[in-house]
Amino acid sequence: MSETDTTAAVYIRRAGVLRALLGVFAAECARTGRMLVRYPIGTLANVAILSLIFVGVFETARGMFDDAPSDDAPLSGLVQTFVLWSALITGFSSITGSIRDDTRSGLIEILWMGRFPAAVVLVMRAVISSVVVTVISIVIALFLSLVYQLGDVVTPALFKALGLVVPAALGLGLIFGAFVIVFKDIGPSVNLVQFLLLPVFMAYDSSSAIWVWLLPGLSGLDALACASCDTPRWLMLSLPSAIWLLAGLMACAVAVRLSKKRGLVYEY
Repeated sequence: MSETDTTAAVYIRRAGVLRALLGVFAAECARTGRMLVRYPIGTLANVAILSLIFVGVFETARGMFDDAPSDDAPLSGLVQTFVLWSALITGFSSITGSIRDDTRSGLIEILWMGRFPAAVVLVMRAVISSVVVTVISIVIALFLSLVYQLGDVVTPALFKALGLVVPAALGLGLIFGAFVIVFKDIGPSVNLVQFLLLPVFMAYDSSSAIWVWLLPGLSGLDALACASCDTPRWLMLSLPSAIWLLAGLMACAVAVRLSKKRGLVYEY
């Protein structure tokens, strides 16, 4: 076989792999779309519940304390902080819930036996989930801005902050998904972590830089508090989020290997 034929064969093989990857990505998009269309009440209920949590907490605080924020500027910042927390817990629970449901239904075995490594499919799911989570977060921000008649909630700074929070949320979800793969059921720990992060977000002080590396999503709050978060500053703040996402992918890879080694993949 000539060198030209060998090169052509390599390009054809690569094109086949790319088509297969695009096919898997299209299948994951169609799967997510079907779930959203088939169960719209779940998505709407998620938006309503998160919005009502903010309204309930804020109105309770305003009724109990005289120094609760009432002017537009502090209230807008409070709403933006809450939106970042809602993005964190939505992304976290969505990816963990997806792995949990696939484990319970037996679809997880099909994923492990596919043509591509499980990490590739998980990355695709993370990308799709990030889009859905961002849209849900913006809807919550718009709803709360209408309720409290605020005009500066959905800003470019909020989008920059969401770009840091969502990857960290998906990384945290993958870490908990790894525990699901190994232990099959982790009880109410997901809900516990979600609501433990609420006071952390609301009381976070950007002067404590060490917490940005220890807790997911806090770099988004730093980006939100930064008066002019330029590209170099944003890239620096993206490092903790990238580490969380990479840690999640590594945790899932280790969990899959461990579950196969122990013969746990086909058990629930």
